Amino acid sequence: MDISTQKPETRGFMIRSLQILENKLDLTSDLSRSLILFSFFLLSFLLKFSLIKVGSPFVTIDDITTFEGGFLVWFGQSPPQHMYLESWICGLCSLSTYVFKMVSSGNVDAISFNLVADAYRDFYGQPDEYVHNYRILVILIDMATGYLVYCVGKQVIENCWQGWAAVLICVSYLLSYNTFWCDIVARPDSFVVFFSTLGLYFYYKSVFGKRLGWFLAAAVAFGLAAGMKLHGAFFTIFIALDLFRFHGLRKGFGSIVIFVCISIFFFCFAAGSLFADPLTYIKLRMANVKDDFSPWINWGEQFIAIFNGTGWLIVPGVLGAFVFALFNWNSIDGPNEKMKSIILQSMCWLTLFASIRQLRAYWMLPALPLFYSAAVYGLSRLPRRSITATLAIFSVVILTIQSYAQVREFKSVDFGQLRSWIQDNAFEKPFYIIGFESVILPKNTICIRNRTTGIRRSMSKSLAAGLPFTLRHLKYWEERSQLVLFDMLDQRYDSGYEYYSFYRTPLDAYSDIIDIEDMHYILLQEHFPIAGQLELAVYIKKNFTEIAELTGAGGGGTGLKYKIFERIPL
Repeated sequence: MDISTQKPETRGFMIRSLQILENKLDLTSDLSRSLILFSFFLLSFLLKFSLIKVGSPFVTIDDITTFEGGFLVWFGQSPPQHMYLESWICGLCSLSTYVFKMVSSGNVDAISFNLVADAYRDFYGQPDEYVHNYRILVILIDMATGYLVYCVGKQVIENCWQGWAAVLICVSYLLSYNTFWCDIVARPDSFVVFFSTLGLYFYYKSVFGKRLGWFLAAAVAFGLAAGMKLHGAFFTIFIALDLFRFHGLRKGFGSIVIFVCISIFFFCFAAGSLFADPLTYIKLRMANVKDDFSPWINWGEQFIAIFNGTGWLIVPGVLGAFVFALFNWNSIDGPNEKMKSIILQSMCWLTLFASIRQLRAYWMLPALPLFYSAAVYGLSRLPRRSITATLAIFSVVILTIQSYAQVREFKSVDFGQLRSWIQDNAFEKPFYIIGFESVILPKNTICIRNRTTGIRRSMSKSLAAGLPFTLRHLKYWEERSQLVLFDMLDQRYDSGYEYYSFYRTPLDAYSDIIDIEDMHYILLQEHFPIAGQLELAVYIKKNFTEIAELTGAGGGGTGLKYKIFERIPL
């Protein structure tokens, strides 16, 4: 259309409209950046929200302990493998879910002084809604972390690429498949990265400790991050190194001591067990190192985990930023002080992760904002803009593909297959699990009483054998938690299932409490070394017949397979 042929008033209106449209499409405008950023926030949220109901209702076997800790913490019994702060957050979410259920159903009278135990009974029989609501909370925390990552990006990289560099840092975090894993699986990593990124924001606002209020707030945030998961403590160590870099030992010693002491205090506060039960906490940390030996992971595989877990192009970007900074450390064209800090911490984290043979990709989640910031800075130092833009686009595409693959992997596994089969076929038929107890179903009154009897008898035997109190305390921490949970149920649950397992209720220890002859089904976990249990293997072969193979929770997110054997009728 030729504007010049239009009437003057029409021509003026069209010109003003085109000017407004041109301004809105200006890639240097705040509106354009905000729209793109909002689009990726929305994409990340919708993809994660689509996974809310994945699982049975859990994805891994250990997920349920997070929720159990949320109830136990109210009575000073939080299991030491979970930090107190994590348990408080999960517990408050669970209690809120229960209260909302009672109010919305018009059953307000059910809310009483026995609230925690009543909520646990409701969770015990129907955990799905509790799990889904907690996942929503964690996803919202994750979205808040994404915004903090954007704020930190603006602090450290300033107005690079007219502000688009900070957007790229944020988008990279939002699309990391590690965030998808940690938001859906009941792990504290999403809270760790929230507090650690908040700490980074406060730290740079403090100008490396020059503004005391922000500096103290950073120390608190990093302490809480470490209190959510122990490896978050490395932030405190690396920040202390950065303070030494910036101030030197003589001027920075006081700041370093204050920062470390405050971080340690709030680490102990968030962990809880360090104050309430230090010996058990130390024992559990040592046991974690031993249990996580992971013999199937070979040396060198951690490097693949680092490259894959960050998004393949990110590590070369970080290394490129490090090399550039090294040769231009004091140059006017070199990195600013905040970017020097980012690069230093990134290299410390990379060195740490490279030294861990059994590294899992999601362990790197707290360090990802650092890696993405350093990598984007490395991209910005490339001499040709066309190369920079191409690599930036490729990086976003790789992260998007990884996230989509993670979503597909979650949705492709029917974690609830085993659970559904048991609900349909084994309500009044006892069964025995040979392998991990991945069945997340309520135990009935008979099962609860049998397990309680076995636990208390084992404790009594240790006492009679002269085992000192401290050793008994350390040995039976898990059993004590289980007894408290059973007591919350008043030792009975009529609509549950009767089942036992090889590791929780071994046949030799429970031989006079449970009888294998009473078991209608045997569930055999794949890869269980049944050949080492020759007598049991012969008994199953003689008295049972295989009828199905089903998937349950576990298996690192891919599900654990179980063969179902039904007793042959006499």
